[in-house]
Amino acid sequence: MTALLPLLAGLGTGLALIVAIGVQNAYLLRLAVSAPVRVVAAAV
Repeated sequence: MTALLPLLAGLGTGLALIVAIGVQNAYLLRLAVSAPVRVVAAAV
């Protein structure tokens, strides 16, 4: 149970950072999953 609390805190912090920045991160994450590495590197 004690190991679960830091895990949830880290997950919450990571999600908060992604959600706070918004659409740009969603676009890059979607691109990273579906596009070749060259395209992702150019987008970043």
